[in-house]
Amino acid sequence: MTEQLNIEEPTNTTEEVKPETPTKTKAYPMDMNPIEVRINIYPNLEKAHYTVHKLRKPTFEEEEERERKMPLITTDAGKVEGSEASSMTIDDEPANTALYDKIALSVSGYALKRGEKPSGDAISLDDEVETGNGSQTVRQLIPVSHKNTAINGMFPSKFEVDVPEDEEFSFALGGGREWRVRQDIGGGEKREDGTLAPPNFQVYYTFREPSELERKKFRTRAIAALTLRNPKTGVITERRSTNLKVLRELFDALLVGVDGATVGGSAFRASDPTHIDMIPANFKKSSVIKLFGMLEADLGN
Repeated sequence: MTEQLNIEEPTNTTEEVKPETPTKTKAYPMDMNPIEVRINIYPNLEKAHYTVHKLRKPTFEEEEERERKMPLITTDAGKVEGSEASSMTIDDEPANTALYDKIALSVSGYALKRGEKPSGDAISLDDEVETGNGSQTVRQLIPVSHKNTAINGMFPSKFEVDVPEDEEFSFALGGGREWRVRQDIGGGEKREDGTLAPPNFQVYYTFREPSELERKKFRTRAIAALTLRNPKTGVITERRSTNLKVLRELFDALLVGVDGATVGGSAFRASDPTHIDMIPANFKKSSVIKLFGMLEADLGN
């Protein structure tokens, strides 16, 4: 089973774009494997040119390795206008490139030689291509930026806490409340009429209220941080990355139900561990972070 996901690189525009009200979407196949990602490789040109990348679904271990390889790095930048300053950087390209080389199966839309028309047929990543530098594989010749975009496009999603309009938004001290997080998958492309395409899929995750121990687990273990001090310059650098294993454990423990998804063509069953294992770790991470972020109280305005 494959599903083609379209990825458009963002471009700068001052034109107002109105999102379309989402319509009813089909159910998302959690067991989708492989996944096809269609990317526009010339996003800044008026005429688009698409390539299609077919990738197998990564294992948890592969997703975890990717997460470790793209930490948020905060570095002491000294003083700026009299105040202590720091710089933050995150570079996901090396991690995404490494994952792409492991899981990519085939591509189409590329010309194998200069002057040739792009191939509409799937080309294996292991195929050899003669170049001015000798024979190289398709995998070696695909630009790093294309690999990076394809990996980021495997699971294009945004997550929001979903509260029905007719439900009173209050907190019951008696406990037992459940929370729903909505995941919008795909969509968002600008169409000819100026509206944005609705999501291709909408999945709803229902979670029970976390216990105090689970909240503590999230606060103390969900983020791994390492502080380094250069002995010569004294510059302090902090590397922060999400602990994918901990977030997966919290997701699995808190999950009550899933709507808008299937496994094997049948409705998703949250009581079935094999179904829960089908949910990509990236989905679990983002939905749990959104849930706990919403539960944090503040002083308001």
